[in-house]
Amino acid sequence: MPGKPTYEELEQRIRELEQKIAEPVQADTRARDTNELLSFFIKHSPIYAFIKEVTDNKSTVLYASDNYIHMTGIPAGRMVGKTMHDIFPWEFADKITLDDIDVIRNGHNLTLDETLNGKNYITYKFPLTQGGKRFLAGYTIDKTDLQHAESALRQSEERFCRIFNLMNDAIMIAGREADDFRFLEVNAYACKLLGYTRDELLNRTPMDVDLSLITGKAGIGHMPVPGGPPLYVLSAFRRKDGSEFPVELNAVAIEYEGRPCVLGVGRDITERKRIEKEKIEAQKTALENEKYALVGQIAGKMAHDFNNILAGILGNAQLELFRNKGAKSGKTYDLIIDLAMRGKNLTKNLVAFAKDLEPKQEYFSINEKMDLVLNILKKDLEHIDITRGYGTDIPELLADPGMIEHGLVNIVQNAVHATSKTKTPAIAIRTCHGDDRVHMEIEDNGCGIPEDARERIYEPAFTLKGSKDVTGAYMPEIKGTGYGMANVKKYIDQHKGEISVTSEVGRGTTVTICLPVIKRELSREEIAEFKAREFHSGKRILLVEDEETISSVQHQILSHPPLNHKVDIAVNGKTAMDLFDRNAYDVVSLDFVLPGRINGMAVYNHIRETDNTVPVLFISGNLEFLESIKTIRKQDPLVDHISKPCQNKDYVNHINRLLDA
Repeated sequence: MPGKPTYEELEQRIRELEQKIAEPVQADTRARDTNELLSFFIKHSPIYAFIKEVTDNKSTVLYASDNYIHMTGIPAGRMVGKTMHDIFPWEFADKITLDDIDVIRNGHNLTLDETLNGKNYITYKFPLTQGGKRFLAGYTIDKTDLQHAESALRQSEERFCRIFNLMNDAIMIAGREADDFRFLEVNAYACKLLGYTRDELLNRTPMDVDLSLITGKAGIGHMPVPGGPPLYVLSAFRRKDGSEFPVELNAVAIEYEGRPCVLGVGRDITERKRIEKEKIEAQKTALENEKYALVGQIAGKMAHDFNNILAGILGNAQLELFRNKGAKSGKTYDLIIDLAMRGKNLTKNLVAFAKDLEPKQEYFSINEKMDLVLNILKKDLEHIDITRGYGTDIPELLADPGMIEHGLVNIVQNAVHATSKTKTPAIAIRTCHGDDRVHMEIEDNGCGIPEDARERIYEPAFTLKGSKDVTGAYMPEIKGTGYGMANVKKYIDQHKGEISVTSEVGRGTTVTICLPVIKRELSREEIAEFKAREFHSGKRILLVEDEETISSVQHQILSHPPLNHKVDIAVNGKTAMDLFDRNAYDVVSLDFVLPGRINGMAVYNHIRETDNTVPVLFISGNLEFLESIKTIRKQDPLVDHISKPCQNKDYVNHINRLLDA
């Protein structure tokens, strides 16, 4: 049902009908238009409307709206044909009549403040003419009603402003025209999100903050049009400091302050993107783990059985070789022993692949570790030109030194094998630091990897050496187990790192490894962020971790400003249970793999026997645990999980989210 017309709409309609009445047309048409004007007032006016005929000395009512009786006390029908002196007190009627004559004589609108029967009114009058006669139209408003309406409107606007500025989305209104494409209104959250004051933001345009507009991927022509569908896009915003973050942007065309505009609502989806990424990575990891777990079980059993067979072959061959020193069969036994040793090397890689081990964590220098690897392989590297390009001021790496060492040995050995037919073999090793990551490169000038094989180099049992060397790229005596790069990939993934291989047949291969840097304390930027976001502080936390390197870092960041939590450390399951039974904790940080017979799952079950409300954060990269945590999280909403190794910021975020819960 349409609402009542506004005063502006009434005035516009009056002007339109007045113009029609003034046109030189037939009398019946003029009368019909006049009646239309009168009917319009009587039917639609939300106020006390009237039309009068005005002469030089009197003002006579021709029509009055039905609700005019509320002001005068006289029914509208009895007012028609009456003068002001017939209706109102004489002195008041004189003033009204003089005002009416003044409006007609000067041809202008008039606004009056009037008092009648103890009430205050505002009257608006407009001149009309028809067939040489002068008329006057107008309406009167009770000021009390007007004040109530204004108060209600003001309260409504105040409520809207509060809601507008309390919204946790960036709401912005911008002009749509190319010459006025600036912000006209923004809410408080938009200013906070983008790092501007309100005045600063109102002096800017969407071109200054919307990355799709900044980069030219979108323009004003892509904005929603009046009557068209809303616009929904995934974009990114740029803050005042230049940092960027992803947003979900909804926009619609509106009219604001009499001009075509665009109303945009931007939602920061940084957290959603992070969760989506974690979910995708978790699904990918789960699939890989499922595949590798099966292969690992088979490989582990094969390695165990094969080692027993090899031990018998190797022992008997060495015994016969000792008994028949100098005999012609000596070369045969040497060959048997050599093959047995290669088989032993294969089983070593099989066992490494099959083992479901969680990385140990120690701080060490990657440059020193690289030197150690080169020293281990010193004999293999005798005829190869080695170039070291170590970066300076590289932070210590928090990782499993054994896994990293084994991985580097495999990569360098591959480089040695790849250069077996190169005239001037060379291997370059480089390290550097950037973007909170340690970067390692091992480059050789060997045979390279065929393009169709590069996607398969991490597959268990895949090799291009020995019987699989169809191009003759390697010396005949070089054999491959097929598990070297599979192990390297497994180690790097377990450390949340990245590995990439670039290669060109006949020119060489470069293996690049990037591992995250985990500092011993929070950075200035992280501390500032935690302060700005009002993280929980002063809580009591039980930290269950047997590796001193890890527990000392976690204790440092949790117990020092700005978090200032009180932290108790348990190095095994029994100590953790005892501490939990004696104290009340706000959250428990729990490692899954613990020394002794009591692991993290046993500690968790002990906690839940007496307390179903304390949140528990599991910290583990153990493959067995990664499978079981899925079921636990479905059953217990106060459980979260983060894999080792984890960045300090991520660890604190997980703790804080559990404290929120």
